[in-house]
Amino acid sequence: MNIKDLEKQLSKEMFKIRVEDDMTMGYLYFLSNQGEIVYVGQSVNPEQRVRQHTLEGRIAFDEAHAYPTHQAKLEEMLIVSTINPTFNQNTCAL
Repeated sequence: MNIKDLEKQLSKEMFKIRVEDDMTMGYLYFLSNQGEIVYVGQSVNPEQRVRQHTLEGRIAFDEAHAYPTHQAKLEEMLIVSTINPTFNQNTCAL
């Protein structure tokens, strides 16, 4: 799935969910390679986290996108379980 397809899906489904007990601001970020999302993560500092991914060299990606949210953990789990990115294997479970 690519970023544009995911954004369409998110606008229809994801933002219907509201969780009151997790209202700390964070970011949901997506790493993509040649237009396909290969990793979904959440962080309070996505720039630093993406840099860390670059240094680790475990994930091949050529683009990163980050979106502010109050529900990063929940959204990460839902998106990973929906699109199953290559590098999120066994990292998030509902």
